[in-house]
Amino acid sequence: MLNKTKANLWIKIVAWGLAISFALSMTLLLILPNPSGNGSNEVPENTRSESDNPLTPTTDTSSESAIESAVGQGDLAMKNGQIDQAVTFYEKAYELDKKNEDVISKLANACFTEAQEIQESDQTKAKTLYNKYLELLPDGEHSEQAKSALEELE
Repeated sequence: MLNKTKANLWIKIVAWGLAISFALSMTLLLILPNPSGNGSNEVPENTRSESDNPLTPTTDTSSESAIESAVGQGDLAMKNGQIDQAVTFYEKAYELDKKNEDVISKLANACFTEAQEIQESDQTKAKTLYNKYLELLPDGEHSEQAKSALEELE
């Protein structure tokens, strides 16, 4: 027979188990290849739709919720190391509210991070991203590094 303390403990154990299972399943959805068997998570261009991508911002009637959605998806993309997608989501949020300091900071930092990653392989895009960072945060935390990197790339 279970007493109240043991029952509460079992409820907590089951709740944690469900939460962990949900988190793992969401992670697996992002990292497992698609069922087409081609070994890639990319959907062929002719079958790609906005609703197929879980990171695609949804269209909300309220611009505030659209901004929150785009920022949340940008944060998720950053967390998963998909910096280029994060930049895209933060840019969408920025287009909706060009004065939102949180969005400006996240977009600028994502641009800086991506520029650092691609500096060797795509100098033109890296220059564009460093310039975007400096445009958004001219006195930002990484402004001197961005200026220095731009001088090196010239």
